Amino acid sequence: MKALDQLIRDVPPGRTIVVRAQALGLSEGAFVRFANEIKEDEGIDDFDLVQLHRLGDSGWQSLDLLAAGGAGGAVDAVSLRRRKA
Repeated sequence: MKALDQLIRDVPPGRTIVVRAQALGLSEGAFVRFANEIKEDEGIDDFDLVQLHRLGDSGWQSLDLLAAGGAGGAVDAVSLRRRKA
């Protein structure tokens, strides 16, 4: 996914980046599938999944990683941390 590669390319080892669905140009459903794939694969490339996020009425909310798999459409962003070398 070229848009994701461009976003995460310069993240130093040990640092975290929050990636929003909007930044990748994905629909909500496509982003939920993307987030579930990362969760099932326990990361992507050299990044670990740290947290899932949902934008609610009162602002950003963190979701429980264990419960979020069945959240069907309730993921708006993911936090990814680059693994240390």
